[in-house]
Amino acid sequence: ATEILNEYFYSHLSNPYPSEEAKEELAKKCSITVSQGVGTTITVSQVSNWFGNKRIRYKKNIGKFQEEANLYAAKTAVTATHAVAAAIHNSQANSPTTPNSG
Repeated sequence: ATEILNEYFYSHLSNPYPSEEAKEELAKKCSITVSQGVGTTITVSQVSNWFGNKRIRYKKNIGKFQEEANLYAAKTAVTATHAVAAAIHNSQANSPTTPNSG
């Protein structure tokens, strides 16, 4: 769960305030559930608290967390690079080849 929340936090570092919809989605991805009948409210509350605590800790220790932010940025870049490479490979595999006229 922390991994998912950290990825969101660092990919939205310029505005680390997720919307209510984003909080609900993050809660689902993290499988944070409390079966007390109130479910979603408690879940969104947990995500809200995590982001509030993370923002406070981040501001207090920007230098320390900069390394963590760099790690998540690099991880995101590698994932994007793999996606682009796969898309290129798929488009090349699906395109018809013309025989050499020789």
